[in-house]
Amino acid sequence: MSLKKKKKVVGLLVFSIGLGILLAITMPLMGWIFLSAIALIYAGIYLYKN
Repeated sequence: MSLKKKKKVVGLLVFSIGLGILLAITMPLMGWIFLSAIALIYAGIYLYKN
C-alpha cells in the first residue's frame, strides 16, 4: 500500500471516530430538546382547547 493510500485510510478512520464521538455526545442532547419541544407544544394545545 502506498503512503498516499495509507494516509487516506488513516484520515477516514480518524474522521469516523471523531464523528462517532460527536454524535454520541450531541444525539442524547438533541433527543431531550425534541422531547421538551413536543411536551411544550402538547401543553400549549391542551391549554388552548381548555
